[in-house]
Amino acid sequence: MEVGDWLRSLGLAQYEAKFREHELDAEVLPEQTEADLQSLGIPLGHRKRLLKAIRALQTEAPVKRAGSGACARNRRGRRSTTATCPYEEPALSAWVDRHG
Repeated sequence: MEVGDWLRSLGLAQYEAKFREHELDAEVLPEQTEADLQSLGIPLGHRKRLLKAIRALQTEAPVKRAGSGACARNRRGRRSTTATCPYEEPALSAWVDRHG
């Protein structure tokens, strides 16, 4: 996920430069607190909107664990082991589903 696109989708594109300046990307976004956003100078209403959207992201795209989804089977339809597929990102899952 591109944070700039995400901010634009929320109508909060004005914070894209701040997020880039402070190196806030998709990896660290879930760790942000209200205090973090306040330290960036983001007003209360927008902080609340951002935190709500961050929570929604966490419930929309949970990381799949071994034994679930495309990660559970290899190209020949055999079950993968945790050694070969310990976890899977949602984007990887979609790619594997399309390309087998």
